[in-house]
Amino acid sequence: MSIKSRTIGGESIEENGGQAIGVVANVAKHAMINTTMDAFNSLDILVNNAGIMDNITPG
Repeated sequence: MSIKSRTIGGESIEENGGQAIGVVANVAKHAMINTTMDAFNSLDILVNNAGIMDNITPG
């Protein structure tokens, strides 16, 4: 996830009255999740996205 995509998504949410932050974090680290919970009192969406790219030639 790029900084740009997090900013664009957050702006759209905030324009509609919500609050949003985008964070690149390790979801296995409970302290990172707890920081979000402390700031917002809830966590509505959590994306655990990891991938390994092997033998791929950039195009």
